[in-house]
Amino acid sequence: MAKRLGCLVLMVLLVILAPAQAQQSVYPVITAENIRDLQSAQQIDFVTLPDDLVAASGLFVINSDASKIVTFGNEAGGPPLSRAILWGYSENLSVVPITDGSIFRTLSGDGACLYTGYQGYVEVYHLDADEDTPVRMNLNAATDFVNELWLEDPSICSDTFYVEVTDVLGQTAVWQLNMAESDATPILGYDHLFNVPDKEMAARVGRVPPPFALTMDFDGNLYRWSMAHNTLTATVPVGELAMFGAINQYGTHYVWLTQDYDALHLVDFEAQSDREVASLGEGFYISHLKLTNRADVIIGVDPKDASGTVSAWLVETSERVDLGPYRQCNRIQPDLVQLSSDGTSLVIGCDTGLDIWRVVAN
Repeated sequence: MAKRLGCLVLMVLLVILAPAQAQQSVYPVITAENIRDLQSAQQIDFVTLPDDLVAASGLFVINSDASKIVTFGNEAGGPPLSRAILWGYSENLSVVPITDGSIFRTLSGDGACLYTGYQGYVEVYHLDADEDTPVRMNLNAATDFVNELWLEDPSICSDTFYVEVTDVLGQTAVWQLNMAESDATPILGYDHLFNVPDKEMAARVGRVPPPFALTMDFDGNLYRWSMAHNTLTATVPVGELAMFGAINQYGTHYVWLTQDYDALHLVDFEAQSDREVASLGEGFYISHLKLTNRADVIIGVDPKDASGTVSAWLVETSERVDLGPYRQCNRIQPDLVQLSSDGTSLVIGCDTGLDIWRVVAN
């Protein structure tokens, strides 16, 4: 294999993922009509890694249909997260040395570029080119920590992308960067994000990927923002702090678990409405919530009453569908769960490897 960013090429037998963009249509989009056929279709086992390569965790990034996946680890005795392990790129496992110290990473939809954020700079690795070094872009303050990264065109290796950074005082700003330039400046300053006149923000809702952001005020209003422009795009009263949930790919809906963990609610930002989808019983915790692109199915990974399994709730009927167990993890719950941007794949990552769920007709 040709040299790629100084890659170490390892001849290891592994399960080969399907080609990315050319065969994207072979995976059905997950919907209420086919949710009962969602099942574990493929596993990536970290035990197949060479003895000198350690998988640091179940953290990963995926391309648009999860046919290309990058996990992170290190060589024995080396810094954690200093190796990008590429799955589905070729018949042989390849490993790219990367700068360690950050878990804020994203992969372009075509799988060609890996974007990594650090303290004071961002690096872009071209995974499909013979390059020895990444493209580095500096922030103009070394104390700015990158929190999130997103692409102007997420489907390809985009030259233009955005980062959300936080300074040492905990203030947040948004920067626009271009790979043709080595430095960048913020487009939204630290004192201008998420301001609503006469409203004091109670909290920022977590686990909401950009370009969307959600905030709550103390009156129980939920706000949806466009991060690239700091634009308030919707306001929905929900009556309490809806802090644990998930937004769908298009940002049209938000599923959330009530503070008492006793019900699932669904916010429709376009209709500016909120309704209870399912009553769960008090203290019903779910470690990972996901919402399908059409917002017709809520997926819960590791529900309290059936740990180690995947369940789904049909939004229209409130029916619960139990889909079965995911791969065994050594830790209590998965490190990360993601739905692919095209809506076809549910990827569950833990310390033992990855479990990729897709709709498979019986």
